[in-house]
Amino acid sequence: MLLVDHFLKGPFQIWYPICIFSICWIVYTIADISLLRSDNFQQIIPRKENKSNYLLLWYAPPFWAPNMKPQRGLKNCVFKNCDISLDRSLINKSDVLLFHHADLNISPPRRTENQMWIFFSMESPQHINERYKQKQWNTAFNWTWTYRQDSDIFTPYAKLSKRLTLKDKNYTVIFEQKSKDVAWVVSNCNTYSKRMRYVIMMKKYINVDIYGRCGKPCSSSGDNCITKLSRDYKFYLSFENSICEDYVTEKAFRLYKGDVDIVPVIRGCLNVKDILPKDTFITTLDFSSPKTLALYLKDIALNETKYSNYIKAKDGYVTTSYKNYIQDGTCLLCEKINNNRNGTVNLSRWILKKQCIRPLDI
Repeated sequence: MLLVDHFLKGPFQIWYPICIFSICWIVYTIADISLLRSDNFQQIIPRKENKSNYLLLWYAPPFWAPNMKPQRGLKNCVFKNCDISLDRSLINKSDVLLFHHADLNISPPRRTENQMWIFFSMESPQHINERYKQKQWNTAFNWTWTYRQDSDIFTPYAKLSKRLTLKDKNYTVIFEQKSKDVAWVVSNCNTYSKRMRYVIMMKKYINVDIYGRCGKPCSSSGDNCITKLSRDYKFYLSFENSICEDYVTEKAFRLYKGDVDIVPVIRGCLNVKDILPKDTFITTLDFSSPKTLALYLKDIALNETKYSNYIKAKDGYVTTSYKNYIQDGTCLLCEKINNNRNGTVNLSRWILKKQCIRPLDI
């Protein structure tokens, strides 16, 4: 101890603090460089902002729709000061980057300062690509854009509006021209909701004709097939591939288009009664088994008054914004980016909040 005191009182007394500072600076610098090189640290590129105009870049657009520019542009939007691009070379100039859930098979790009990242999916949680669980993606996003009502950008598959004037229809003629019970068009036979198994059990008690890849071909394609089937059939099965909250797709909404005179039978959305108008549809949620549903449908099918009441109630509404979620979502996103530049989301936690369930009635 005396030797140390003697040493510190010598010439080293002046250099001792300098040496300590130098060592600390070197350690800090090495640690900082290591952090920058780590996968867990995302470097931020500073950039100048142009607040009068915003650039929205589809960095990872859906594989099923490579051109994600709204057909009508932004002329019908509340805010029109946004441009949409698919040119990745504009990444450092973009205010927003959009990523489709199934196209995250890439490494996250370098993020520019104040850039907002959007997670986009119209699939149920059961069918969202699980790449979002990777550490590099899970907390990378600021906002969500989905069909879910708790999304930052909420775009359902369609919307329903009340008709201002009702069409004059002869509901007796509509009822009498129908000679068949239940129709179903389906392309995916094996699903998490076990809808095929449910229908097979229904067929023991009521006639169900299956069209599409899982049945016989329809004479027309798409919505035209449904319109033609509605002339002969009394009920149509709008059965989703998953059973989850908020999950109502075009399978239900298309039955509210135009003159589709058929009663929807809904399976999939747990809160469908909060989304579709009362008395315009039948839901499997109200029945304990496929048998009890089938017997109820048979009763309605034989009673003109009961059946026509469903059609009359449904005729009071019409589908709007049908499968127009790209147009609607882009408008909402432009509005949001003008008003709010904050937000973060932990995707794993957010998706689990409305996880799908296994069927309990078969």
